Amino acid sequence: MQALQAKGVHAKLLYSRMGKVVADDGSALTIAGTFAGSPSLTVDAVIVPCGNLADIIKNGDARYYLLEAYKHLKPIALAGDARQFKATLNIKNEGEEGVVEADSADAQFMDTLLTLMTAHRVWSRAGKIETIPA
Repeated sequence: MQALQAKGVHAKLLYSRMGKVVADDGSALTIAGTFAGSPSLTVDAVIVPCGNLADIIKNGDARYYLLEAYKHLKPIALAGDARQFKATLNIKNEGEEGVVEADSADAQFMDTLLTLMTAHRVWSRAGKIETIPA
C-alpha cells in the first residue's frame, strides 16, 4: 500500500470483516471496509496481493466483489496465490487484458497496474458484460 500511496493513489484495504490484519512484515493494517459494504464501482482498480488467502479464496463476498469489478471493467491485479481468483472470473490462464499477474507485487507489477488505471476502464472487456453474473 505504501508503494501506491507514494504514487498518489488512495489505497484502501477491504476484507470480509472490520478490524485489523497482519501484513507480511508483521505490521497491523486497519481494514477500511468490507467486500459487501464497499461496492467495487467505488474504486478504480482491485489488487489481490499474495499472502495467506485461505480466508478469502472461498469467501462469497470476496469472489462477488472481484467479479463485479471485472464486470465494471476495472483493472485487476493478482499477485502470487491470488491468481487462483482467475477461476472466479472465468478467464484464460494468461494474457487477459486488464488483469495484471505476477509472482509478487513488485515495482513492475505496480507500474503495470498504474498504467492500466490511467485509462480508468478496460474497454476491451465491454463485450463480456452481459455474460457476467454480478
